[in-house]
Amino acid sequence: MESPSTNPPCPTPVGLLVSQIGYELDRSKQALVRGPVDLLRAGVSFRILNARGECVLEKPWMPWGSLWGSYWWRGDFSELNAAGEYTLDAGPSLKTETIEIGPNLLWERTHLWVGIEQAERRARLAMNGVGWQDCGAQWQEANSHAAYILGFCDLLERASVHLSDDHAQRAVLQIINGCDYLGLLQDHADSIGLGLGAVSHQKPRFAETCLHSDVAKAAAAWSRTARLLPGTFGQKRLEYTRRAQIALEWLRRSLPPEYVGFSRANHGAPRDYHPPREWMTRDLLMQLCAMLDLCQLGNTSYEAEAVALARRVMARQIPQSEALDGLYGHFRTFDSTLLTEKAWTHHLDSGVVGPDAGAHVPHDLSPLIRMCSLWPHHVDAPRWRKTVTDFAYGYLLPACHSSPFLILPLGHFPKEGILHFAGLWHGMNAAYASIAALARDFSSFLNNPVFEDIATGNLQWIAGLNAGVTAAS
Repeated sequence: MESPSTNPPCPTPVGLLVSQIGYELDRSKQALVRGPVDLLRAGVSFRILNARGECVLEKPWMPWGSLWGSYWWRGDFSELNAAGEYTLDAGPSLKTETIEIGPNLLWERTHLWVGIEQAERRARLAMNGVGWQDCGAQWQEANSHAAYILGFCDLLERASVHLSDDHAQRAVLQIINGCDYLGLLQDHADSIGLGLGAVSHQKPRFAETCLHSDVAKAAAAWSRTARLLPGTFGQKRLEYTRRAQIALEWLRRSLPPEYVGFSRANHGAPRDYHPPREWMTRDLLMQLCAMLDLCQLGNTSYEAEAVALARRVMARQIPQSEALDGLYGHFRTFDSTLLTEKAWTHHLDSGVVGPDAGAHVPHDLSPLIRMCSLWPHHVDAPRWRKTVTDFAYGYLLPACHSSPFLILPLGHFPKEGILHFAGLWHGMNAAYASIAALARDFSSFLNNPVFEDIATGNLQWIAGLNAGVTAAS
């Protein structure tokens, strides 16, 4: 075998990247070209041809810059708002691709199969007879169930007008299926002495393990479900409200966890780093979500606690005066260290399951947006709004603009800056989807459509605009 120093250099991959599913009629539309810096000379244009071969749009490629061993050009054809099939003539030495533009293409081609039908099949494979099978192995982790439940809740809350009555009913049944499995884990944890309100990580493996992060996620899943379920499920609403309440009470009684199985690499921490016994910011935000849902269900006793929790989160925000490589507004993971929150972690350390097992929902500031709506005259309302604004403009926009795809990076790492891909397990698409939803909330909350482009970029990455980013990178 040749030594690395004598291997010939890998040529820069050349490719034309377009969405593999299609483009939304009223959203931004981008194609990308990657290659060596001299691939496209200045002023080279792309053309959009309709089904009859007629040119309906011609524009120059816009150079973006260099990343991941390639130079990138962006082609923007957002003004093309006529539904149909088109061909993109990319210019010299590049083949053309067929693209489709239409209303709600991503929704129509994904929600039933990726959501409802996949869940129904996974439910039939669940080894405990309730909940879902996780991946290819016999796993049913609490964290993944909470993520799935919250995703289905998004369907009911954000997209109900696009759901048929049949699909809405099937989604509700899957939400109940997931919540009942979390209930099984909560009952089991109590039965083996972990305490009323605790949640086992899964059954049968790791049934004796209770992660504080799992309890927070389960509380958020139960409380949101209780708020959204139709009135015909009154008993289930009462049950899930009670489960969320005893989960939050268990968290109140518990000391912050010892972080066994903490992934130093995923967090950007040195090898000798020992995490403090403090709550991770993402777990505080998950508890805050649960409290707000309970408030909306009429349990107003949680209001003061929610306000205090929001203050703890806001105290961890990186101020502009302490910007990291120009980035500010994002959050420290703990009070007492400079580690910053990452978009996604999922880690098993030598068979030990720990708090990094499925840290989904990145940078979720939706509770602060909700608090501005629920209590607009509260003395802290200006701080809630400023916190969201600083994160949106100080971190989210520049961080997403650090790639030509506008995707959310994994995070900022000491001495390395922004990293997009590093040592992740499955699940990063969930982070892209979650940030797309949050970006759309920002667009409305801050009255700035620039965040719609961030949402579209992250959704289009999932839709296959990334097809040219391969191992050759």
